[in-house]
Amino acid sequence: MTRRRKGDPDAPHAGVLPEVEEETVAEDQIGQDDDLADVDVDTKTHEAEGSLVNGWPAILLTIAMISAAVYAFSPRPHPPVPETQIKASDLMTSDIAHQNGRYIAVGELGRILYADSANGPWQQASVEPERGFNLTTVRFVADGIALAAGHSGWLLRSEDGGKTWKELRFTENASDPLLGIGGPFKGDAAGRLFAFGAFGQLLVSTDGGSSWQQNTINVVEDEVEGEVAEDEASAQSDSDDIFGMGDGGGDDYDPFAAFESGAMATDYTSRHMYDMAQARDGTLFLVGERGMILRSSDGGDSWEALEEIYTGSFYGITALANDSLLVYGMRGHAFVSSDLGDSWQASNVPLVQGLYDAAVDSSGMIVVVGGSNTVLVSSDHGLNFIKASKRGPDAFASILTLGKNRWLLAGEGGVGKKSMFNSVPATTGDAS
Repeated sequence: MTRRRKGDPDAPHAGVLPEVEEETVAEDQIGQDDDLADVDVDTKTHEAEGSLVNGWPAILLTIAMISAAVYAFSPRPHPPVPETQIKASDLMTSDIAHQNGRYIAVGELGRILYADSANGPWQQASVEPERGFNLTTVRFVADGIALAAGHSGWLLRSEDGGKTWKELRFTENASDPLLGIGGPFKGDAAGRLFAFGAFGQLLVSTDGGSSWQQNTINVVEDEVEGEVAEDEASAQSDSDDIFGMGDGGGDDYDPFAAFESGAMATDYTSRHMYDMAQARDGTLFLVGERGMILRSSDGGDSWEALEEIYTGSFYGITALANDSLLVYGMRGHAFVSSDLGDSWQASNVPLVQGLYDAAVDSSGMIVVVGGSNTVLVSSDHGLNFIKASKRGPDAFASILTLGKNRWLLAGEGGVGKKSMFNSVPATTGDAS
């Protein structure tokens, strides 16, 4: 038996069978392709489903990042920022003031600090504009209203207890400092405030310090023979102190002394004025360079020059509890008057240092501070002082009483509290 191969031309229906077989093969191929396609679709579907399930963490992370970005840049109220606290010891302090629990300290580079306790914390006040000039003095003149003054005739005013300050006056082309603020006063001087300083500067305000007018010192005095020569000798004495050549050394010089050749003794407009005080009867006193003590019985309209008791500068004058007055200044010189300046008695002071400020507590104890860490105390109305501190490198420029035997001192070493003795003998001596 002979087998015929497919496609053999001698086989029956040879021309048809190959075509049928080809169609069958093609259909089989299509079926296989459809099966593969079904498999691919199922596979891709499963892969997509797997990718979706496996991708959820990434999707969630993306959503979280977008939400965080939207939150970060969305507008919302800022949390309150605490006020910057300043170390009071970081400020070289010229003066301090106190009213109703609020303390203010002023000093170098125009910085002003305030606190609601003598122990701090201290915050830096806002000063507009900031000029960077040294401030020399500060004073409360009404409830919550304070004035500060300094170099180039700079005057500042605060209406919120010292937190913010606005400029009232500034002299662009002159560096002469204002050194003190006087007032508020009673009697004929009621309603008047005074600002005074180098080269006879005297400003007066009658509206609580909002505006100021330039005044000229109107001094009435008797001519004394030889006064010019004595004044020139005083000028030379103070000049020696400027360069640390006087008997008190470098701590006792007058930092603002200026001595013009040929200056007349009666020309008070060229002298530096350091402090002002009012006696209990309303009389005003103004002290300054070259032993100057002026007295006014008409609220500052005119001034009388008192007899010279010392040729050096007086830096301060303080009204005492017993209606007397204490003046103090260069080289430890201090004097007491119980008759409104008609006569003066020299105080017994156990050292030779510049004396810059004084305060009296409720018991009548007097504390005077000065150069080289000087603290002097007196319990006999300024007749005798004893030392209450050891000599040190820094000067004390200002002092406030905090109560009996408690004081707040300020100066080159900043601001700090110091306690005094419970009892002080009424004789001189060394308490160190």
